[in-house]
Amino acid sequence: MAKDFQDIQQLDSEDNDHPLGGGEGPGPRGHNPRRGDRFCVGTPTQSPLPLQRFCSTLRLSLLVLGFNVLLLAAICVIGSQRAQLQEELRILKENFSHFSNGVLSEIGTLFSHGRSASHQLTSLEAKLEKQQRDLKADHDALLLHLKHFPMDLRILTCQMAFFQSNGTQCCPANWLEYDGSCYWFSRSGKTWEDADRYCQLESAHLVVINSREEQEESRGGGLGEPWEVHGEAATDFKRWDIIGARSQKFIVQHTNPFNAWIGLTDSEGTWKWVDGTDYQQNYKNWAATQPDDWQGHEVGGGEDCAVVQANGRWNDHFCKQVQRWVCEMRLNITA
Repeated sequence: MAKDFQDIQQLDSEDNDHPLGGGEGPGPRGHNPRRGDRFCVGTPTQSPLPLQRFCSTLRLSLLVLGFNVLLLAAICVIGSQRAQLQEELRILKENFSHFSNGVLSEIGTLFSHGRSASHQLTSLEAKLEKQQRDLKADHDALLLHLKHFPMDLRILTCQMAFFQSNGTQCCPANWLEYDGSCYWFSRSGKTWEDADRYCQLESAHLVVINSREEQEESRGGGLGEPWEVHGEAATDFKRWDIIGARSQKFIVQHTNPFNAWIGLTDSEGTWKWVDGTDYQQNYKNWAATQPDDWQGHEVGGGEDCAVVQANGRWNDHFCKQVQRWVCEMRLNITA
């Protein structure tokens, strides 16, 4: 203990040998201000080195403590923000999950509705097709009735004429009777095919000319008057004249000055009459150099349909041309 006291006195004498500058000299009555304070910047004047070390350590500890506090606060803030972000992310995931489920549900509903609509459309298409088939069947039946209606009307008219004329023959209204046949002369034009179809709807056919008198009008003679024919028709001419079919003259009388389709065609490569009359063995009255199957009309194909001209001669024409026509049917006989 005596040694410690001596060390303190030695330190005190050293302090007196080194006065502090900057106005820190001995104060009044020989008192040093720094030595009068218990601490010099927090350290006692009697033991400056350990106290300075202590102050430095304290300041460093406080600085580290403050830094740790700040770091802890930052960690807390970051943790709080992270927790908040995780919560928001969870909410977003839940919302997205709900949205996805809702979208999938809507898609499923739309798909179901689309499938139902597709089934309904298929059903409607089937019903429409059935209705179209039914309408077509009704249309065909109506056409059939309309096709038979003129014949029924002619039969009825003929029956009335039969009772009125005490059992004679009759032709339909607007038809002309000549030599056992009824004839209808058009006032407009059609193609050969349409004209043939029109006659069929009237239960008739395009006129079949099998004798001179059936077509002659402007020659002015009777059966004995010469009629110019060529080729094998010359032999047939006399035979048909002898039969006495005078209706050839009648046809040209009602078609002049126009050409008119007749029921003769070679669409299959051979000339044939529409009623099956033998073409080779019957009367022919082609104009000179006809038929020539001329193809210069620039519409494709040859000339496969026959017309009777104003002079009574026949000529082959392009079947799609529009010409007048003559329908023929056998005279209805009622009994």
